[in-house]
Amino acid sequence: MEPDNNKAWLVIFYRDGTDDSVNYNQPYSQYERYQGFGNISAKKIKHILMYDHFSISGKESGFRLNVGNYNGTLPNYLSHHNNNPFLTPDKDNNSYNCATLQQGGWWCNEC
Repeated sequence: MEPDNNKAWLVIFYRDGTDDSVNYNQPYSQYERYQGFGNISAKKIKHILMYDHFSISGKESGFRLNVGNYNGTLPNYLSHHNNNPFLTPDKDNNSYNCATLQQGGWWCNEC
């Protein structure tokens, strides 16, 4: 599987639990200002995830995730969370309280 250089790229990081140097348990306002993701470096890229469509809606609709068809080297983790708003522990608006339980921001369908 080779990425198509004629299309836009988006890098998605997979947290494997071995690097605890970044505290992802940040308030919604930190993620909103792009500061909740920590210091991202290329050395952490281990897998490629490719979707034929990927978008995140605006603030007015809760930064909802929208993904299309998937091809990659990991299981398709994002489609399960498709069309869900971005949640953080201080703004955990689903009945499962996933962001609180997982101590970090994510598009949570269920935990």
